Amino acid sequence: MNPGKWMLLLLSGLLTGCAVQENFAVNKEFWNNKSARIGVVICKLPVVHSLKMGQQEVFDVSRNDPATRDIDKFLARQDLSGINKVADGMVEYLQKQGHLAKRIPGYFEPHKLPRFNKNTSAKTVYAQEDYWVNKEKWGVEKVVVLTVDTVGITRTYHANDPAGEPSGYANVSGMIVNLATNQLEWRQTVIQSVPVDNDNWESPPKYPGLAQAITSAYTQAQVVLFNHFAK
Repeated sequence: MNPGKWMLLLLSGLLTGCAVQENFAVNKEFWNNKSARIGVVICKLPVVHSLKMGQQEVFDVSRNDPATRDIDKFLARQDLSGINKVADGMVEYLQKQGHLAKRIPGYFEPHKLPRFNKNTSAKTVYAQEDYWVNKEKWGVEKVVVLTVDTVGITRTYHANDPAGEPSGYANVSGMIVNLATNQLEWRQTVIQSVPVDNDNWESPPKYPGLAQAITSAYTQAQVVLFNHFAK
């Protein structure tokens, strides 16, 4: 039987079969334009959900499994607020570069925006949602959008038997949207995986080995994302 993956993850609505999108660096026009007002916003943080992922299908994990319930409770306690430090760091970096930058408070829900219908070409890439509708509300011409796509743990199974220890997992992404055109001026997705370094990781309710691996993966992903933006 083909191996599957046991994924207990904090998922956002973005993990729904979307095609992999190509990363590209911040364009020169963005850095050269010091007159544009720039906002930095964070998408709504994901909520806990448990999945067992095979190669062809996705199966809901039985909610009657006590181990699954314990893991769910553990994952629900994980603190994802660290992405706020990334947002604040980007604002500070932009200001030091001479840009007019500010934080947009709260968490943003992009799925509530209307879809943007213009097709992406080889030379021009657009956001899938129409960000222009928030231009007046936010008071900016461009916006840096930060998303915590997935944070949690992964473990490979052969049939119903675990094959190795779990790993902490994090998937974060960022993009810059020009609100006049809805064109993207930067897009980067970062995925980090950190193996559990603790033989006694199966220790509810705090699961210290799992917590450390998740925190490490999430922190590393945030650092890499910021460095891609600021380089």
